[in-house]
Amino acid sequence: MFELIVFAIIFSCIIKSKKKKQASASGLRRSVQNRPAQNRPSQNRAVQNKPAQGLQQEMNTTEMLEAKAREDEKEHQLEKKRQQIMNKKHYGHHNYAERYIMGDPVPKGKKMVFCSYCGAENLISTYSAAKDYNCYFCRENL
Repeated sequence: MFELIVFAIIFSCIIKSKKKKQASASGLRRSVQNRPAQNRPSQNRAVQNKPAQGLQQEMNTTEMLEAKAREDEKEHQLEKKRQQIMNKKHYGHHNYAERYIMGDPVPKGKKMVFCSYCGAENLISTYSAAKDYNCYFCRENL
């Protein structure tokens, strides 16, 4: 019995949404028909504009996706700044060391330091003290 009620509710929602779509589409047709004759596009123009309208819709979609990507990038940057603030709050105002990838040569002007907490290999400046850096992996003081 419960399933029947749920099915009836869903079915009525679908019918209402279809009616709304039909009403909005017919409203658009009425507004086009009510325009003065000189403003109406000719049939030839309408056929020529169809590919352009499809292209315009694609551009709008592309623009929408680009805007969404920019929004996501801004959110990512804000989250990154928040994370840096939290790291500085918890681990002090030290710089983070660079990651040393095993097998790569140590670059000039850098030295390798092992983290005493997690054992990760960190690269820091040759002339800096290890106490001025945090581990790139665990964020603890070197």
